[in-house]
Amino acid sequence: MQISELTKLETLFLALGDKMRLQLLSLMADGPVPVGLLVEKTGQSQPKVSRHLAYLRNCGVVKTSRDGKWIYYEIDYGADPVVRQMLEAVIGSLCGRSSTAVSPVRREKVQERVRQHRRGRGAR
Repeated sequence: MQISELTKLETLFLALGDKMRLQLLSLMADGPVPVGLLVEKTGQSQPKVSRHLAYLRNCGVVKTSRDGKWIYYEIDYGADPVVRQMLEAVIGSLCGRSSTAVSPVRREKVQERVRQHRRGRGAR
């Protein structure tokens, strides 16, 4: 195994080595989620959640997208097959399923949570 491959795995394991970051990943398992909803679901402060999201983003585990003033976070499985396989195993374990594939019903539930969150919080 090359040093660069070991470094990638080390970075991945460091990112996964925190309960809060694992909780955030489990909340993102079904698709993109706005930061406000992650704060609400974890019960943690916005700065704390943002710090962990930044750590995951800097490690290449999550990516962001923007919709107007809303920033969404989602898991970035990436192109590296080893990293992808490890992430799929962890996310599957966190969610109690053998696959990271999202059913249409689960995806609709996530989208409904996002819509409810937007209605309750207003655009940010």
